[in-house]
Amino acid sequence: MGPDLLLPWLSDQLVRIGPVLLFVICLLETAVFAGLVLPVGALIGFGALLAARGVMDPAEVAFAAMAGALIGDQIGFAIGRWFVPVRRPPGGVIVRLWQGAVQRTESLIRRQGLIGVSAARAIPFVRTIMPWFAGRAGMRWGRFLVFDLIGVLAWATIYVGGGFVAGYGWDAVAERFGEIEGAVIMILVGVVIVAAVHLWARRLIRRRGGGGAGGDRPGR
Repeated sequence: MGPDLLLPWLSDQLVRIGPVLLFVICLLETAVFAGLVLPVGALIGFGALLAARGVMDPAEVAFAAMAGALIGDQIGFAIGRWFVPVRRPPGGVIVRLWQGAVQRTESLIRRQGLIGVSAARAIPFVRTIMPWFAGRAGMRWGRFLVFDLIGVLAWATIYVGGGFVAGYGWDAVAERFGEIEGAVIMILVGVVIVAAVHLWARRLIRRRGGGGAGGDRPGR
């Protein structure tokens, strides 16, 4: 199945199976680095939009996404800490994504410490590698869990919350501007919000200096 067909197929399965699929996809994103190939963010937004339209229960969608993400992160952390280091995956595009994500994750965590764990959740591909790298860097699991939970909550607010807003606001926007114009407006708003968050996170990566008081560095 080609990349262009993966999202439509997953969206169709999400309608059929429900939030359970969302839980599994969010878990696999960081537990086994599936986020390098799976369109997780788009699928979460679609699931939230369906929930806002009454197709699925909003609370179940939000819980499935956050629980899957948090558990997947802990599995990825355990792999980095206690198991054999993951080798670079085969394939030209995947190799480039892996190398770029590892470099950005290393820069973020080494400069910002545990704060970088929270920020990494806002950056595609970086959040896929982040738990593994954090475990490999020797972070204490308890501290990682706290800052990862903060990041998961912020991540869910962006993607799940954005999908809810799009779903609940669709009727009002479409009624005032028309369906086509309304769709364009909602898409543009979503793109601007996500782009703003990504810009903030990338600036955090480039910022020099420590990650805050209290020794929020890897391994402490």
